[in-house]
Amino acid sequence: MARGCCRTRARRRRRWKALRGAAVAKLPRVGEETTGERAAAAPGRLLGRGRDADVYDLGDGRVLRRYRVDYDHANEITALRYLHAQGFPVPLLHEADGGRDMIFERADGPTMLADLLRHPWRARSHARLLADLHRRLHALAAPPGLPGPAPDPGRGVILHLDLHPANVLLSPTGPVVIDWSNAAAGPAGSDLAHTLVVMAVSEVPDLPWPLRPFVALLRRRFLRAFLAAAHADPAPFLAGACRRRLSDPNLLPSEARRINAMLARS
Repeated sequence: MARGCCRTRARRRRRWKALRGAAVAKLPRVGEETTGERAAAAPGRLLGRGRDADVYDLGDGRVLRRYRVDYDHANEITALRYLHAQGFPVPLLHEADGGRDMIFERADGPTMLADLLRHPWRARSHARLLADLHRRLHALAAPPGLPGPAPDPGRGVILHLDLHPANVLLSPTGPVVIDWSNAAAGPAGSDLAHTLVVMAVSEVPDLPWPLRPFVALLRRRFLRAFLAAAHADPAPFLAGACRRRLSDPNLLPSEARRINAMLARS
């Protein structure tokens, strides 16, 4: 019987390895080349694609983050410059044109999400790291000027409001938190609630159907470990986080259904 259990575990490991490779192969990679019309308009090699922006290598230790629509960078610029001065791990901002383009110092490494798909046994350690990044962030009072619920938003802590594994780069020198377009001021629990909602409902891009049960299990383990390590209670803010996420124009229909189900249970 013990021999049979060992064979079953070995088959499961082989199946996970094969399916994992199929999913990871479709994730954006450092050094990916652009082709066709995209290559003609691209300022450099495509490093990654998000739901609302693309990131290109400019070839001189800098990267360009190009949004697909114009938006006001003011809050992101305020947060990035303040956090860099405070020693929080963010990419160094070089330039911002006030429209679609921002130029940063390049930080190499996979995202935490990509590393989880390649090494699922790291779920607990990555969850603890993500919780620690929240704790370190929320130890900093928000600088004046960031939006928030209080009459004087500067009195709250600084919030990321999208701090999930896809927005953490695992560089050789340590984690780097990216994508500060939602930066705000407010209570720490609100940030944790937004992270929980995103992690609970978000689709993993190009994930093969046979791999989905494994990823669902990985997601549950990660969420449990993250909550166990969290430094504040997100529960009072979950409904608000759900409603805010529903207003995201990049939200997928399947994600909206999951969020509405969460709201119905709250």
